[in-house]
Amino acid sequence: MNLTTVQLQTLKADIQGNTDPDVVAALAVGSNNGIAIAYNRDSAFWVWKSLMELEEAGRLFDGNDMGNITAANAERVQIFFATQPGGVIPERADHRDVRGHHPLA
Repeated sequence: MNLTTVQLQTLKADIQGNTDPDVVAALAVGSNNGIAIAYNRDSAFWVWKSLMELEEAGRLFDGNDMGNITAANAERVQIFFATQPGGVIPERADHRDVRGHHPLA
């Protein structure tokens, strides 16, 4: 996945201003791997894709979870995807929350 120019600028600014000791140490020695490890931990910081094609979004759904949703929620998901022919926009909370809890990152 390639980040957009705006996403890269946002990430760079966050890295440069980050006070997490692991990020600070990784920056001090120029360790991109150390920065990546720190940013791949659970975090409140997210860089969302600007667009995700429907096929890619559909692959993120867990079939076991889908078998357990109500008929009303199944219809909600169908309508959502039918009305988004160009893809979903993960940076929008309502697009990430189409199933009620599934983030599209």
